[in-house]
Amino acid sequence: LLIANVIIGIIFPKIGKVSFQITKSNFLQILSVVPPIFVLLGLLDVWIDRSTMIKFVGKGSGLKGALIALLLGSVAAGPLYAAFPISMVMLKKRTSIFNVFIFSHSRMYKSKGLPNVKFKFELRCFCKNENYRNKERIYCHLH
Repeated sequence: LLIANVIIGIIFPKIGKVSFQITKSNFLQILSVVPPIFVLLGLLDVWIDRSTMIKFVGKGSGLKGALIALLLGSVAAGPLYAAFPISMVMLKKRTSIFNVFIFSHSRMYKSKGLPNVKFKFELRCFCKNENYRNKERIYCHLH
């Protein structure tokens, strides 16, 4: 990424400067999030016994395990890329692959899906309002 920024900076200096600032900002954001995630993963690895994980979300946990994985993925805070190391710890603790899948996809749905659903719901409520113009009415029927 640094090499790409240098090349862009040489060819297009203005764009290169902006690109480098964005890259620096994203890198600092990741550095502020990743260390606490790894500390929490270490604590998860030490505090929660493998037999407890197997009992609640391992193979044979059924609907209960899927609901726990869904709940954990839905309420977990942090960016989406934090779910991948957590998924690895879950696999290490012998969580069923199905429940890891449920956990990771509920994280993805939370970060991408819920805001989209909220937007579409608000758009539909707005479209049902009597005070809309003709162009907005057409837009509402297309979506």
